[in-house]
Formats: sequence, structure tokens, C-alpha cells
Amino acid sequence: DFTDLQVKHIGPKEDLFGFSSLRKIPGTDRYIALKALENQDVTETKICVFDLNGYYSVIEELDGVKFEGIEFLP
Repeated sequence: DFTDLQVKHIGPKEDLFGFSSLRKIPGTDRYIALKALENQDVTETKICVFDLNGYYSVIEELDGVKFEGIEFLP
């Protein structure tokens, strides 16, 4: 049922980065996401944690690599 849609802005706008993966962190109200950059010979991945109330933090920046998936294992 898509009768109540909301738009949320997550972190600062970064034109060259795009979200490549998103997962809800089990047992919390937070999410973990990968933001990836691939521009000519430059690649970078940022691991971000955020919630829907405005909290946003980049917890790791990885130069020279591009990750496109994240999973939690039981």
C-alpha cells in the first residue's frame, strides 16, 4: 500500500556518489548503506549509517575500491 509516501534527504548531496546497497540494522531504527563512486579511473566507497530522524554518519571511507553489496549474517 503506497498511499503514504515520504521523501527523506539522507546526508549531504554528493553528485558523483550513488547508493549501491542499503540494509536495516537488525534491532535498531538505523540503516547502513554503501555509497559508491566510479568516475574514470577513480573508485571509492563510503560506509554510512543513518536513521529517518536526521542522524547521518560516514563510518568508513575506502579509496580505490568499489563495493556494491552488504549483508548481515545470522
